[in-house]
Amino acid sequence: MSSLLEHSFVRTLALERVVAPIATHLCYLVLLCDIMDDESELFSRLEAAALEVVKATDNMAAVVSRLISNTEDEVLHMEMSSLLEPLSVSGRHVLLAAQKLSIQPNLPEHREELITATQNVFLGVLKVLLVADSAVVRKVLAAADRVLESLSKLGSSLDIKSLLRSFKDFSESLLNLNDLTVDRANSLLDPRQTKQLLDSLETLRRCISMLHTAMCTIIKHPTSDQAQAAKRFILDKIQTTVSDISVTLRSDGHNGPLGPYGFYTGRHHSLLHLLDNCSSALIQDSDFDSMVRDIVFHAMVVANCSRRESQQRIVSHCRHILHFWSDIKRILKSSEESDDTELRSNKTCLLLIQQIQILNKVLKTAVLHQVLETFLAAPCTANDLLGTVRRLLDTEATETMDLTFLQPAVEDFISSTDCIIQVATFVSAVAEDAKSVESVENSQACLVRLRGDESATGYSK
Repeated sequence: MSSLLEHSFVRTLALERVVAPIATHLCYLVLLCDIMDDESELFSRLEAAALEVVKATDNMAAVVSRLISNTEDEVLHMEMSSLLEPLSVSGRHVLLAAQKLSIQPNLPEHREELITATQNVFLGVLKVLLVADSAVVRKVLAAADRVLESLSKLGSSLDIKSLLRSFKDFSESLLNLNDLTVDRANSLLDPRQTKQLLDSLETLRRCISMLHTAMCTIIKHPTSDQAQAAKRFILDKIQTTVSDISVTLRSDGHNGPLGPYGFYTGRHHSLLHLLDNCSSALIQDSDFDSMVRDIVFHAMVVANCSRRESQQRIVSHCRHILHFWSDIKRILKSSEESDDTELRSNKTCLLLIQQIQILNKVLKTAVLHQVLETFLAAPCTANDLLGTVRRLLDTEATETMDLTFLQPAVEDFISSTDCIIQVATFVSAVAEDAKSVESVENSQACLVRLRGDESATGYSK
């Protein structure tokens, strides 16, 4: 996977548009609480960010409440009902924690409480969205089951009258599946899954005429081997295709790179291109929140594994990016003009572009340092393990040999492998072309398999 940001649970555009701004606000909150001091400006920014989280959770709770009152899906009603109150409380908890930190900024427990509260909000929102999304998938899967049931009845038809009746039921159930699947396909973020679903629907459409012909033929010529073979072929084809739709709907997707760049590089280029235009309409209609979130989240993951100097620089630039992002969101929300005068006059887009470009350089430098440090240390760790194994082979074998002395060397080697796998993820994310992404991820996959073999030896932690 090119980045830890490619959340398999965020599969649709609708989910992404809800998750992205909340996740970005929460990240901004956490970064702000790390620099809290006696500056009133920081206090006001912290509380303002917390209020945005409260508004978001209140809106989400209102949507959940309406959904519960209107749904006939018992599973959805039961699961949503248990999430409603915790979701409402979690947003208020964030605001209270932020206010406590503003009053006593030097107490570490207040920082920890705010971070915990933000995590609970994010998890609560995700649970709600996933429950709603699961209900959508269940509806399509139920439609697929109805198609298979009607197909079975159609395949058992013994005369033209029953065939026509069964074919009518089959056509209605297939039309329902088609409509639901098209809606689902168009909502998915992964274009490969969308293509798979639409291709399956196209296959089903092409099968209809052959199904009708084969069934009419088998009724008129029940002893014909050719007619029997045609019937089996088309029934199996339709059944397999409907099953393929169900498998795709249940799949997480996200297998391999989606574009010509690594994940981070692709988001970086897209965000810069969007900001270059500095158009309110374009920004509002785009996945602006998602791009900012993805860049910041990835940078924070890299920072967490970097030397302290790089870590501080990355975090500082992430904080500035989120500050300018927040300003742009405020301008877009408050401005009633159709033109881009206010957005351009305060140069917020330009300042955000500058910070994104600086972050890009700092992040790539941090990744390069990690590559050098990891790959300089790896041969030493491998040589230590090989040396230990050679000494073992040089000694005389006995019936009872204590191999526990091997454990430190094996554990060090496994730890080194884990570091290489992690660094490979960072390298893949910043790759500038699809060939590099594929090369790095193929090598990473080999290491992951080796890592599994090493763990199987019983020496891993």
